Amino acid sequence: MKKDLIVAIFVPTQRGSGTSKDRQPGLIGTGYPVAEDLVLTARHVLNPPLRNHRAKIRLCWFFSRYGCEKHCWQTVDKADLVWEGSGDLDAALIRCPIPQALRDYAHCTLSETPPHSGSKWESAGFARADTRNGIREPGDFGGKVCRMADNQPFFTLIEDAQPEREEDWRGASGMPVFVDGVIVGVVKQVSPKYSGKKLEAVPSFLLLNNKKFRELLGLDEARERRRRAMEYLLSLLERGVDLTQELALALQCSGEAMTVVDRLINQTPPLESLFAFLLDIQFRLRAAEKNSDARLARDLVLAILPALWDASVVGRVRRERAMVEIPIVALPTKLTTLAEIIMAAADKRPADCRKSVTDLQWPEGCYHIPEPPEAGRDSDNQYFTRDWRDMLIQGFARDDGRFADLFRNYLKEKFIPQDLRSAAFFDAERELLDTVAYELKRKSEDKRQPVTFYYIVPFNQGDADVRQKREADIAGLKKDFPHLVFLRLAGEMPLKAEYERYGKLRSILYDAPEKEREIS
Repeated sequence: MKKDLIVAIFVPTQRGSGTSKDRQPGLIGTGYPVAEDLVLTARHVLNPPLRNHRAKIRLCWFFSRYGCEKHCWQTVDKADLVWEGSGDLDAALIRCPIPQALRDYAHCTLSETPPHSGSKWESAGFARADTRNGIREPGDFGGKVCRMADNQPFFTLIEDAQPEREEDWRGASGMPVFVDGVIVGVVKQVSPKYSGKKLEAVPSFLLLNNKKFRELLGLDEARERRRRAMEYLLSLLERGVDLTQELALALQCSGEAMTVVDRLINQTPPLESLFAFLLDIQFRLRAAEKNSDARLARDLVLAILPALWDASVVGRVRRERAMVEIPIVALPTKLTTLAEIIMAAADKRPADCRKSVTDLQWPEGCYHIPEPPEAGRDSDNQYFTRDWRDMLIQGFARDDGRFADLFRNYLKEKFIPQDLRSAAFFDAERELLDTVAYELKRKSEDKRQPVTFYYIVPFNQGDADVRQKREADIAGLKKDFPHLVFLRLAGEMPLKAEYERYGKLRSILYDAPEKEREIS
């Protein structure tokens, strides 16, 4: 486990419980993120006796500002308490995004099988015993897993270094139970009459049996994305024998295509390693004048990344993309290439990027509209006579009220042939717009090859009144075209950090002209 991600949960109570009189009364519990914006804890942590419902629950990411007096506290609303188990399922999910300082840590996996008897477990939690100088700090715990009966709703843990008093365990409820780097359960209580030597935990496989829990984590959709990606990768490798052998060498596995694909999807190397060896493979294939296989490496990475993208992010985009009440969907990136990868994941398809002009360009998705003027063609297969992208950017920045009309005109030109949109044929504007909306819906809901078109809104730091008007324009456009997604690239990660993490991806996607390769 990554102790850095452990979360303290403060639940306000009424006077007479919890903390001392000179502080806000409340009780402490423990949580741990299981997705980009979901924290797992025990249900009873959020529902203590004498709960003060007028005060908000707060979460502390203890290690986001370690060494500072002020840790990273975040307040959560009632709506952020997105799921609670019932009966013996003493677990809950809280929607709370991971602070930027902790975003580089990989998310954990929940076990779909019962824990093995005798296996070693580890965890960290905010037990009262770990209070130092009046501050509750996360202590380390671990021991042995006990045998679990088939129909038992919990399993038991033996703790190697339990607190001296049973009440000093208070605050440890909600601790994740890790075995071999995988969460196998969440601590719910101390076993009675064992002097604090035993703990009871809800097994993660029971959580995964809950439909709502799986839906919030996007697990079923993630599995389907991986399945589709594996089928697509197999078809790629059938066309690239040399690429397959190079990948087998890099992954240290057999040269069977299915084995290579399984390693790429189910045992994916860290991104840095994946990008590095794909770049090396491309270089060797091009040096051997096997350029078609080198280009397949580009297609390969564009299929892998959507399949593995964070399930909670993809699930949120899938939920919000056709919601008229959410006209603009925020994506956790500043890069157009990653926007295409996330949108591809939402469609359960490989990403599809336009060709980069230079190796410094981040290629954008083929379904990011409007198209660049040098590549754009209208529905008549003729080059656009106008640079729609530039026109819309300028229209967005101006305060002349023309942006929404310009956008509607662009969509009519893109999706409806010229003869059908001419006044001589019919002049019903509403009928044209409804036809565009139908085309967008049809493509987005295609069961074999779904494609969602999207527009990245060019927000800037300009006049607030103009921005407010443009947001109102987009809300109106969203009502007209529910299946067109308007995106805001709102990544919290510094741009330099995204460049460092994904810079090699940009190099993989760049297909240099032959003359440029000869010079290099």
